[in-house]
Amino acid sequence: MYPNFGPKTGGTKITIYGENLAIGNKNISLRLSDHRCEEIAEITEKRSDAENDTFVCVSKCSMSAPCSSNITELHLSIDGNYVDINKKLWFSFVDDPVVGRVSPLTAFASGGTRLTIEGHLLNNAHSSSIKLSYKGQIIVS
Repeated sequence: MYPNFGPKTGGTKITIYGENLAIGNKNISLRLSDHRCEEIAEITEKRSDAENDTFVCVSKCSMSAPCSSNITELHLSIDGNYVDINKKLWFSFVDDPVVGRVSPLTAFASGGTRLTIEGHLLNNAHSSSIKLSYKGQIIVS
């Protein structure tokens, strides 16, 4: 399972690696300890020596109900059949990143402006995006 940590408000893309996970009719249910895994997607990588199957899902938490307990178990069900996992896993929920300052606050519509983002715990997130608005148009990048 990768990564092994993410912010308490969730949204971390978690990848679960294994063999022969792509069996059955693809009715997959994943639970990470007490937390449901949302937006499950399957990725199959074919190699010459073996087949490595992976599932990618998103940790489900929110600002009003942040995740607090760490994940130590993976519960996987394929087509209603529980899959026994013999390996202990560990995923920690860490404090959310805090953005303190963004500069500059304005830029050219054509782009090319370098943004500086300052804050605390920014490394606690594995990905980021910026939401820009211009004359009512919203762009997420």
